Amino acid sequence: LHYLILENSSPASRVEFRLVMRVGSLQELENQKGSAHFLEHVAFGGTTHFPQNSLVEYLESLGMKYGLDINAVTGFDRTVYMFAVPADYEKEKTIDHSLLIMKDWLGGISINKDKVEREKGVILQELNGYDVGDDFYSLKIGDGRYNNRMPLGDIHDINSMTPEKLRDYYETWYSPSNASLVVVGDISPKEIEKKIKKEFSTLKNRKKSSIIAYPLDYQKGIHIKEVKDSLLDKATVELIIPHPTVVVKTMPDAVKKAQGNLLILALNKRFRARKLNVYASDHWYLSDKNHFVLSIKGNDKTEIIETISQTISELHFLIANGWHKEEFLEVKNDFLAGLDEDDNQDRYSSDWCDDFI
Repeated sequence: LHYLILENSSPASRVEFRLVMRVGSLQELENQKGSAHFLEHVAFGGTTHFPQNSLVEYLESLGMKYGLDINAVTGFDRTVYMFAVPADYEKEKTIDHSLLIMKDWLGGISINKDKVEREKGVILQELNGYDVGDDFYSLKIGDGRYNNRMPLGDIHDINSMTPEKLRDYYETWYSPSNASLVVVGDISPKEIEKKIKKEFSTLKNRKKSSIIAYPLDYQKGIHIKEVKDSLLDKATVELIIPHPTVVVKTMPDAVKKAQGNLLILALNKRFRARKLNVYASDHWYLSDKNHFVLSIKGNDKTEIIETISQTISELHFLIANGWHKEEFLEVKNDFLAGLDEDDNQDRYSSDWCDDFI
Protein backbone atom coordinates (compact mmCIF):
# COMPACT_ATOMS: atom_id res chain seq x y z
CA LEU A 1 0.00 0.00 0.00
CA HIS A 2 1.27 3.47 -0.91
CA TYR A 3 0.33 6.39 1.30
CA LEU A 4 0.98 10.16 1.22
CA ILE A 5 0.40 12.25 4.34
CA LEU A 6 0.73 16.03 4.64
CA GLU A 7 -0.01 18.37 7.51
CA ASN A 8 -1.76 21.47 6.18
CA SER A 9 -3.74 24.10 8.07
CA SER A 10 -5.71 25.59 5.18
CA PRO A 11 -8.56 25.33 5.86
CA ALA A 12 -8.22 24.82 9.59
CA SER A 13 -9.88 21.90 11.39
CA ARG A 14 -10.51 19.89 8.22
CA VAL A 15 -8.97 16.70 6.85
CA GLU A 16 -9.13 15.49 3.24
CA PHE A 17 -9.07 11.75 2.50
CA ARG A 18 -8.49 10.12 -0.91
CA LEU A 19 -8.31 6.47 -1.86
CA VAL A 20 -6.71 6.32 -5.28
CA MET A 21 -7.05 3.01 -7.09
CA ARG A 22 -4.53 3.06 -9.94
CA VAL A 23 -6.93 1.21 -12.23
CA GLY A 24 -9.95 2.27 -14.23
CA SER A 25 -11.90 1.20 -17.29
CA LEU A 26 -8.83 0.35 -19.40
CA GLN A 27 -8.22 -2.84 -17.40
CA GLU A 28 -11.77 -4.18 -17.92
CA LEU A 29 -12.16 -7.40 -19.87
CA GLU A 30 -14.52 -7.44 -22.84
CA ASN A 31 -17.37 -8.82 -20.70
CA GLN A 32 -16.63 -6.38 -17.83
CA LYS A 33 -17.17 -3.06 -19.63
CA GLY A 34 -18.57 -0.44 -17.25
CA SER A 35 -17.45 -2.38 -14.15
CA ALA A 36 -14.95 0.17 -12.82
CA HIS A 37 -17.55 2.95 -12.73
CA PHE A 38 -20.39 0.67 -11.60
CA LEU A 39 -18.29 -0.55 -8.67
CA GLU A 40 -17.68 3.05 -7.60
CA HIS A 41 -21.47 3.48 -7.25
CA VAL A 42 -21.89 0.23 -5.35
CA ALA A 43 -19.09 1.20 -2.93
CA PHE A 44 -21.29 3.92 -1.38
CA GLY A 45 -24.17 1.51 -0.85
CA GLY A 46 -22.69 -0.70 1.84
CA THR A 47 -19.43 -2.17 3.17
CA THR A 48 -18.36 -4.57 5.92
CA HIS A 49 -18.39 -1.99 8.74
CA PHE A 50 -20.90 0.42 7.16
CA PRO A 51 -23.83 -1.64 5.83
CA GLN A 52 -26.45 -0.28 3.44
CA ASN A 53 -26.46 3.55 3.45
CA SER A 54 -24.76 4.04 6.83
CA LEU A 55 -21.44 5.11 5.24
CA VAL A 56 -22.90 8.23 3.63
CA GLU A 57 -25.20 8.80 6.60
CA TYR A 58 -22.20 8.83 8.97
CA LEU A 59 -20.23 11.33 6.89
CA GLU A 60 -23.29 13.56 6.48
CA SER A 61 -23.84 13.46 10.25
CA LEU A 62 -20.48 15.24 10.51
CA GLY A 63 -21.81 18.09 8.37
CA MET A 64 -20.51 16.86 5.02
CA LYS A 65 -22.62 16.86 1.83
CA TYR A 66 -22.86 13.92 -0.57
CA GLY A 67 -21.77 15.03 -4.03
CA LEU A 68 -19.81 17.97 -2.63
CA ASP A 69 -17.61 16.82 0.27
CA ILE A 70 -18.25 13.13 -0.46
CA ASN A 71 -17.69 11.89 -3.99
CA ALA A 72 -15.83 9.59 -6.36
CA VAL A 73 -14.68 9.63 -9.97
CA THR A 74 -13.75 6.88 -12.40
CA GLY A 75 -11.45 7.42 -15.35
CA PHE A 76 -9.58 5.33 -17.87
CA ASP A 77 -6.60 4.73 -15.57
CA ARG A 78 -7.86 5.52 -12.07
CA THR A 79 -10.75 5.40 -9.63
CA VAL A 80 -10.65 8.00 -6.86
CA TYR A 81 -12.81 7.94 -3.73
CA MET A 82 -12.83 11.20 -1.78
CA PHE A 83 -14.31 12.89 1.23
CA ALA A 84 -13.47 15.53 3.83
CA VAL A 85 -14.21 15.51 7.56
CA PRO A 86 -14.06 18.13 10.32
CA ALA A 87 -11.15 17.84 12.72
CA ASP A 88 -12.44 19.92 15.61
CA TYR A 89 -14.96 17.64 17.40
CA GLU A 90 -14.10 14.07 18.43
CA LYS A 91 -11.11 14.28 16.08
CA GLU A 92 -9.58 10.92 17.04
CA LYS A 93 -12.83 9.03 16.52
CA THR A 94 -13.56 10.83 13.23
CA ILE A 95 -10.13 9.98 11.79
CA ASP A 96 -10.40 6.35 12.92
CA HIS A 97 -13.80 6.01 11.24
CA SER A 98 -12.50 7.71 8.08
CA LEU A 99 -9.60 5.28 7.76
CA LEU A 100 -12.00 2.40 8.36
CA ILE A 101 -14.16 3.62 5.45
CA MET A 102 -11.07 3.70 3.20
CA LYS A 103 -10.11 0.22 4.34
CA ASP A 104 -13.62 -1.06 3.62
CA TRP A 105 -13.55 0.38 0.10
CA LEU A 106 -10.29 -1.42 -0.50
CA GLY A 107 -11.31 -4.75 0.95
CA GLY A 108 -14.93 -4.81 2.14
CA ILE A 109 -17.39 -3.54 -0.48
CA SER A 110 -20.66 -5.48 -0.28
CA ILE A 111 -21.79 -6.67 -3.70
CA ASN A 112 -25.19 -8.34 -4.08
CA LYS A 113 -27.90 -8.65 -6.72
CA ASP A 114 -30.38 -6.21 -5.16
CA LYS A 115 -27.76 -3.48 -4.88
CA VAL A 116 -26.61 -4.01 -8.48
CA GLU A 117 -30.16 -3.84 -9.82
CA ARG A 118 -30.89 -0.65 -7.85
CA GLU A 119 -27.84 1.11 -9.24
CA LYS A 120 -28.62 0.30 -12.89
CA GLY A 121 -31.31 2.96 -13.10
CA VAL A 122 -29.08 5.57 -11.45
CA ILE A 123 -26.19 4.91 -13.83
CA LEU A 124 -28.44 4.82 -16.90
CA GLN A 125 -29.76 8.23 -15.90
CA GLU A 126 -26.18 9.47 -15.53
CA LEU A 127 -25.31 8.08 -18.96
CA ASN A 128 -28.35 9.77 -20.48
CA GLY A 129 -27.18 13.17 -19.25
CA TYR A 130 -23.49 12.59 -19.94
CA ASP A 131 -21.80 15.11 -22.22
CA VAL A 132 -18.03 15.35 -22.66
CA GLY A 133 -18.48 18.93 -23.87
CA ASP A 134 -16.35 18.46 -26.98
CA ASP A 135 -17.80 18.03 -30.48
CA PHE A 136 -14.52 16.49 -31.63
CA TYR A 137 -14.07 14.01 -28.77
CA SER A 138 -14.57 10.99 -31.04
CA LEU A 139 -11.70 12.25 -33.20
CA LYS A 140 -9.38 13.10 -30.30
CA ILE A 141 -9.90 9.85 -28.39
CA GLY A 142 -8.15 7.84 -31.12
CA ASP A 143 -9.11 4.39 -32.32
CA GLY A 144 -7.43 2.15 -29.74
CA ARG A 145 -8.51 0.80 -26.37
CA TYR A 146 -9.60 4.21 -25.06
CA ASN A 147 -12.30 4.33 -27.70
CA ASN A 148 -13.58 0.92 -26.57
CA ARG A 149 -13.41 1.43 -22.80
CA MET A 150 -15.39 4.55 -22.00
CA PRO A 151 -15.67 4.62 -18.17
CA LEU A 152 -19.49 4.70 -18.00
CA GLY A 153 -19.89 1.89 -20.52
CA ASP A 154 -22.96 1.88 -22.76
CA ILE A 155 -26.62 0.93 -22.21
CA HIS A 156 -25.95 -2.75 -22.90
CA ASP A 157 -22.97 -2.83 -20.51
CA ILE A 158 -25.03 -1.31 -17.69
CA ASN A 159 -28.14 -3.46 -18.22
CA SER A 160 -26.09 -6.66 -18.40
CA MET A 161 -24.07 -5.94 -15.25
CA THR A 162 -24.06 -8.74 -12.65
CA PRO A 163 -22.63 -9.16 -9.14
CA GLU A 164 -20.28 -11.82 -10.56
CA LYS A 165 -18.74 -9.38 -13.06
CA LEU A 166 -18.29 -6.71 -10.40
CA ARG A 167 -16.87 -9.15 -7.89
CA ASP A 168 -14.39 -10.47 -10.43
CA TYR A 169 -13.17 -6.95 -11.29
CA TYR A 170 -13.06 -6.01 -7.59
CA GLU A 171 -11.09 -9.06 -6.49
CA THR A 172 -8.68 -8.74 -9.41
CA TRP A 173 -7.77 -5.08 -9.04
CA TYR A 174 -8.68 -3.78 -5.56
CA SER A 175 -5.46 -4.92 -3.95
CA PRO A 176 -3.34 -2.80 -1.56
CA SER A 177 -0.52 -2.91 -4.12
CA ASN A 178 -2.75 -1.03 -6.60
CA ALA A 179 -3.88 1.59 -4.07
CA SER A 180 -2.61 4.93 -2.76
CA LEU A 181 -4.05 6.51 0.36
CA VAL A 182 -3.82 10.31 0.63
CA VAL A 183 -4.46 12.20 3.89
CA VAL A 184 -3.99 15.99 4.00
CA GLY A 185 -5.12 18.45 6.62
CA ASP A 186 -5.04 19.45 10.25
CA ILE A 187 -3.34 16.25 11.45
CA SER A 188 -0.10 14.82 12.85
CA PRO A 189 1.58 12.83 10.03
CA LYS A 190 3.34 10.46 12.45
CA GLU A 191 0.08 9.63 14.23
CA ILE A 192 -1.75 9.10 10.93
CA GLU A 193 1.02 6.80 9.70
CA LYS A 194 0.72 4.69 12.85
CA LYS A 195 -3.04 4.40 12.38
CA ILE A 196 -2.69 3.45 8.70
CA LYS A 197 -0.14 0.73 9.47
CA LYS A 198 -2.31 -0.68 12.24
CA GLU A 199 -5.62 -0.54 10.34
CA PHE A 200 -4.51 -1.61 6.87
CA SER A 201 -2.04 -4.33 7.90
CA THR A 202 -4.92 -6.77 8.32
CA LEU A 203 -5.82 -6.54 4.61
CA LYS A 204 -4.72 -9.42 2.45
CA ASN A 205 -2.85 -8.60 -0.74
CA ARG A 206 -4.73 -10.38 -3.49
CA LYS A 207 -3.06 -12.20 -6.34
CA LYS A 208 -1.14 -9.50 -8.22
CA SER A 209 -2.46 -8.64 -11.67
CA SER A 210 -0.26 -6.66 -14.00
CA ILE A 211 -1.60 -3.25 -14.95
CA ILE A 212 -1.15 -2.73 -18.68
CA ALA A 213 -0.31 0.81 -19.78
CA TYR A 214 -2.21 1.52 -22.97
CA PRO A 215 -0.99 4.40 -25.16
CA LEU A 216 -3.39 6.76 -26.90
CA ASP A 217 -3.11 5.49 -30.48
CA TYR A 218 -3.94 7.33 -33.69
CA GLN A 219 -3.83 6.02 -37.23
CA LYS A 220 -1.29 7.81 -39.39
CA GLY A 221 -2.48 10.48 -41.75
CA ILE A 222 -4.88 13.41 -41.62
CA HIS A 223 -8.26 12.91 -39.93
CA ILE A 224 -11.01 15.49 -40.34
CA LYS A 225 -14.32 16.11 -38.59
CA GLU A 226 -16.79 18.89 -39.33
CA VAL A 227 -19.54 20.30 -37.13
CA LYS A 228 -22.00 22.76 -38.64
CA ASP A 229 -23.96 25.33 -36.66
CA SER A 230 -26.41 27.51 -38.58
CA LEU A 231 -26.49 30.06 -35.75
CA LEU A 232 -22.81 30.97 -36.10
CA ASP A 233 -21.67 33.56 -38.62
CA LYS A 234 -17.97 32.71 -38.22
CA ALA A 235 -15.96 29.52 -38.41
CA THR A 236 -13.11 28.00 -36.42
CA VAL A 237 -10.64 25.41 -37.63
CA GLU A 238 -8.44 23.51 -35.17
CA LEU A 239 -5.29 21.84 -36.43
CA ILE A 240 -4.44 19.24 -33.77
CA ILE A 241 -1.12 17.39 -33.54
CA PRO A 242 -0.89 14.68 -30.82
CA HIS A 243 2.60 14.18 -29.39
CA PRO A 244 4.24 12.58 -26.31
CA THR A 245 3.57 14.44 -23.08
CA VAL A 246 6.15 15.47 -20.48
CA VAL A 247 5.43 13.93 -17.09
CA VAL A 248 6.98 16.09 -14.40
CA LYS A 249 8.73 13.83 -11.90
CA THR A 250 12.21 15.43 -11.81
CA MET A 251 13.69 18.91 -12.09
CA PRO A 252 14.84 18.29 -15.72
CA ASP A 253 11.23 17.26 -16.50
CA ALA A 254 9.98 20.53 -15.01
CA VAL A 255 12.49 22.51 -17.07
CA LYS A 256 11.45 20.71 -20.26
CA LYS A 257 7.78 21.40 -19.49
CA ALA A 258 8.54 25.09 -18.87
CA GLN A 259 10.44 25.27 -22.17
CA GLY A 260 7.34 23.96 -23.93
CA ASN A 261 5.19 26.64 -22.26
CA LEU A 262 7.76 29.27 -23.23
CA LEU A 263 7.56 28.14 -26.85
CA ILE A 264 3.75 28.50 -26.90
CA LEU A 265 4.05 32.01 -25.44
CA ALA A 266 6.63 32.95 -28.08
CA LEU A 267 4.48 31.57 -30.90
CA ASN A 268 1.39 33.49 -29.83
CA LYS A 269 3.40 36.69 -29.44
CA ARG A 270 4.73 36.26 -33.00
CA PHE A 271 1.23 35.52 -34.36
CA ARG A 272 -0.10 38.71 -32.75
CA ALA A 273 2.79 40.73 -34.18
CA ARG A 274 1.91 39.41 -37.64
CA LYS A 275 -1.80 40.16 -36.98
CA LEU A 276 -2.73 36.52 -37.64
CA ASN A 277 -6.07 35.35 -36.24
CA VAL A 278 -4.57 32.16 -34.80
CA TYR A 279 -3.96 30.93 -31.25
CA ALA A 280 -1.53 28.16 -30.24
CA SER A 281 -1.95 25.89 -27.20
CA ASP A 282 -0.44 22.64 -25.94
CA HIS A 283 -2.03 20.70 -23.09
CA TRP A 284 -2.08 17.16 -21.75
CA TYR A 285 -5.06 15.29 -23.15
CA LEU A 286 -5.02 11.62 -22.13
CA SER A 287 -2.56 8.85 -21.38
CA ASP A 288 0.85 9.67 -22.85
CA LYS A 289 -0.28 12.41 -25.24
CA ASN A 290 -0.41 16.19 -25.40
CA HIS A 291 -2.38 18.00 -28.09
CA PHE A 292 -0.58 20.85 -29.84
CA VAL A 293 -3.40 22.95 -31.30
CA LEU A 294 -3.50 25.85 -33.75
CA SER A 295 -6.96 27.43 -33.48
CA ILE A 296 -7.79 29.59 -36.51
CA LYS A 297 -10.85 31.80 -36.85
CA GLY A 298 -12.32 33.52 -39.89
CA ASN A 299 -15.45 34.93 -41.48
CA ASP A 300 -15.46 32.50 -44.39
CA LYS A 301 -13.59 29.64 -46.01
CA THR A 302 -11.33 31.91 -48.09
CA GLU A 303 -10.19 33.86 -45.03
CA ILE A 304 -9.49 30.72 -43.04
CA ILE A 305 -7.47 29.08 -45.81
CA GLU A 306 -5.44 32.28 -46.23
CA THR A 307 -4.74 32.39 -42.46
CA ILE A 308 -3.71 28.72 -42.44
CA SER A 309 -1.33 29.39 -45.32
CA GLN A 310 0.20 32.43 -43.60
CA THR A 311 0.52 30.55 -40.30
CA ILE A 312 2.35 27.62 -41.93
CA SER A 313 4.69 30.03 -43.73
CA GLU A 314 5.46 31.77 -40.43
CA LEU A 315 6.20 28.44 -38.73
CA HIS A 316 8.58 27.45 -41.54
CA PHE A 317 10.32 30.80 -41.17
CA LEU A 318 10.72 30.30 -37.40
CA ILE A 319 12.10 26.78 -37.86
CA ALA A 320 14.68 28.11 -40.30
CA ASN A 321 15.59 31.38 -38.56
CA GLY A 322 14.39 31.31 -34.96
CA TRP A 323 13.56 34.51 -33.06
CA HIS A 324 15.35 37.83 -33.07
CA LYS A 325 17.43 38.28 -29.92
CA GLU A 326 15.48 41.34 -28.73
CA GLU A 327 12.16 39.67 -29.48
CA PHE A 328 13.08 36.55 -27.53
CA LEU A 329 14.34 38.58 -24.58
CA GLU A 330 10.94 40.28 -24.39
CA VAL A 331 9.18 36.89 -24.55
CA LYS A 332 11.44 35.51 -21.82
CA ASN A 333 10.78 38.47 -19.52
CA ASP A 334 7.01 38.07 -20.02
CA PHE A 335 7.34 34.38 -19.18
CA LEU A 336 9.37 35.01 -16.03
CA ALA A 337 6.91 37.67 -14.89
CA GLY A 338 4.17 35.03 -15.04
CA LEU A 339 6.01 32.66 -12.71
CA ASP A 340 4.56 33.64 -9.37
CA GLU A 341 6.15 32.22 -6.28
CA ASP A 342 3.94 29.49 -4.88
CA ASP A 343 3.16 30.16 -1.23
CA ASN A 344 2.43 26.62 -0.13
CA GLN A 345 1.22 27.80 3.26
CA ASP A 346 -1.95 29.15 1.66
CA ARG A 347 -2.77 26.15 -0.51
CA TYR A 348 -5.96 24.31 0.31
CA SER A 349 -5.67 20.69 1.36
CA SER A 350 -7.92 19.67 -1.54
CA ASP A 351 -5.43 21.26 -3.97
CA TRP A 352 -2.60 19.23 -2.47
CA CYS A 353 -4.72 16.10 -2.91
CA ASP A 354 -5.23 16.92 -6.59
CA ASP A 355 -1.46 17.30 -7.03
CA PHE A 356 -0.75 13.98 -5.34
CA ILE A 357 -3.37 12.19 -7.45
